[in-house]
Parts: sequence; structure tokens; C-alpha cells
Amino acid sequence: MGSPVLGCSLALGSPLNTDPLPDYFVKAELRIGWTTVDSLEAAEKLSCQLVESGLAACVQIESLVGSVYRWEGEVRQVPEWRLVVKFVAAKGAEIEALIEAQHPYECPQWIVLRPESVSDRYLA
Repeated sequence: MGSPVLGCSLALGSPLNTDPLPDYFVKAELRIGWTTVDSLEAAEKLSCQLVESGLAACVQIESLVGSVYRWEGEVRQVPEWRLVVKFVAAKGAEIEALIEAQHPYECPQWIVLRPESVSDRYLA
């Protein structure tokens, strides 16, 4: 694992959750969710909240993706940062609630997939 770069717990003012991942973190339980935000700062904040709360095992921030979508009758084209959230299925509802409450968008994207295959070594 790499060294901490964001300093999440200091930035958010909350204690770091050091609970280990559950023993049942197996292929059938792993989920991967996606959301996008409008800035690197928003991506870092939401990522820290998800990991420090113990809801997500890992959040990857993917830099600048281009999005084209229709919103309020207009076609918009904007740069966004994608968050790839790895978590156990049992935490799904809590993660969705956190995203709804903390996300900078009025109507945030939250898409969850069940991986077809995950290496045993990765899950260990």
C-alpha cells in the first residue's frame, strides 16, 4: 500500500476508522460503484468520507473524464472526476445514502456492478 497523500482524517476532522474488512469480503459480496463529481477537491472529500467511515474498502479517483448529457433541457459537455468505489454488498444502502447527502450534484450518478471475476489473491 502507498503512503497517505490526502490526509483525509485531518481534512475532514473525523477519526480514522481502522476496523478490518469483514471476513465475508468474498467474490459474491464485492461490489464496484461509480459516481462522478465536478472537481478534484469534491472527489477527494467524498473518497475520504467513504473510506474513513468504513463504508468503502477503497476509492480510486480517475482524473478528468469528459461527460456529455442532457440536463434541464440542455445538452451539456463538462469535465468530471470519476470515483470507483469498492465495497461489500451489505454496505450498499449506507453508501448510497452518504452519496445522496454529501454529493455536490442535485442528482448524482450512482451505478453499482457485481464483478464477474475477482482474483482470490486480491480479496485476501
